[in-house]
Amino acid sequence: MNNNLSILIDQRAEKDIDEAVQWYSQDRLELALEFLDAVDIVFKRMSQFPQSYPEVDRGIRIALTKKFPFCVYYAVDDEFVTVFAVLHIRRSPDTWRQRLE
Repeated sequence: MNNNLSILIDQRAEKDIDEAVQWYSQDRLELALEFLDAVDIVFKRMSQFPQSYPEVDRGIRIALTKKFPFCVYYAVDDEFVTVFAVLHIRRSPDTWRQRLE
């Protein structure tokens, strides 16, 4: 039986990913693909073990990608993992907080 939660990606988080892919592909397309793989690995782990990443705020968790300096901000309920933001670690935390308002 598959107990994995479905991943819902907010449009702004999709835009975050697209912008990072565009930036990395300016250097090398392979780097952009590696970034997508790193994000996908985090999404799969979040789906399987949604509580495994630390909370940064009430109900909001953060997962770091490997090799790339990006954080995935997400919330978990009984059925879904909802991704609010995929941001470079140097971006202000206010960026993802504003998305919850």
